[in-house]
Amino acid sequence: MSVTTGSKSAIIISSIISKLEIVVGGLLTFFFGIGLIGCLTDESLNSAGTIIVILVLLLLSIFLLYRGIRRGRMIKLFKSYVTRLSTDATHSIDLLAEGTGTSVDVVKRNLQQMIKKRYFANAYIDTQQNRIVFPQQATIKTSVSAEPSAAGPDTEYETVTCKGCGAANKIAKGSGGECEFCGCQLK
Repeated sequence: MSVTTGSKSAIIISSIISKLEIVVGGLLTFFFGIGLIGCLTDESLNSAGTIIVILVLLLLSIFLLYRGIRRGRMIKLFKSYVTRLSTDATHSIDLLAEGTGTSVDVVKRNLQQMIKKRYFANAYIDTQQNRIVFPQQATIKTSVSAEPSAAGPDTEYETVTCKGCGAANKIAKGSGGECEFCGCQLK
């Protein structure tokens, strides 16, 4: 599986799982909640064993609903981070934290979680410079500087929005490339 496919599919799969967890967790919470109310009001069903079983199932369904909501928020946060990082050439975690109104530690934790879930293609956190590094971006810059004829001073650039993650990428006009954040092909 290529980096491009891996990152984009990780985001899509996570989004689908989030929606399933929310729907299934919500429905189960509703039904087990109604079941618990029924057990508490009906004397014939009002036994400790039945109530405990329904209560445990209710708590598990609430946990499933919570996970789905949390996963959905992480995807939304990922898209917000990508939008902010695409306008910051330094990819500074400090600036990202300032822009989102959260602490640097929270942003680092979120970025590590996103890297672990493969939302960012081959990215890593540079703790010395406190920034997130995208290796494919470094490769692109190196190849451009190595071949001045490919991107000379007369080269026009255009901003292309990635269909995979929504990041704004600057590429030479009329050419393709890869998204520097998720690795998807740009056209």
